[in-house]
Amino acid sequence: MQVALDECLSIRDGHLFIEESDAVELARRFGTPVTVISEDQLRRNARRYRREFESRWPEGSVVVLASIKANFTLATRRILSQEGIGCDAFGAGELYAALQGQVPTELISVNGSIKDRHLLETAVGAGARITLDSARELDLVNEVATQLGRRAV
Repeated sequence: MQVALDECLSIRDGHLFIEESDAVELARRFGTPVTVISEDQLRRNARRYRREFESRWPEGSVVVLASIKANFTLATRRILSQEGIGCDAFGAGELYAALQGQVPTELISVNGSIKDRHLLETAVGAGARITLDSARELDLVNEVATQLGRRAV
């Protein structure tokens, strides 16, 4: 017997299936707890999310920046990047994850109150956007950009 729960979940012969993967077999193979994400559902959700914002924004140009800390798994982050979803990165670790997750640098916004010189050098050097949190940061970003011969965005 098969019961469809939604587009990516079903119950077949008493086992939960995520797309074509048997959850019992995944637990045996990887142990528990195990986190499973449907790539198809993630892509559908990302497209729907962008589409809804774009349909309601007067200029029609929307950049969705999901928090990297909520999508820290690099495989998940790569899928979101492929779907045109950028990210908000707080600190050096999150910026590193964004860059490793193949987020286009123009879709990365580095923010937060802990932006030091090294973080700003990495962000400006990569071409990521920088969200300023104070007047002091503006001077530091300009100084770093000048030192690197780059324009900060």
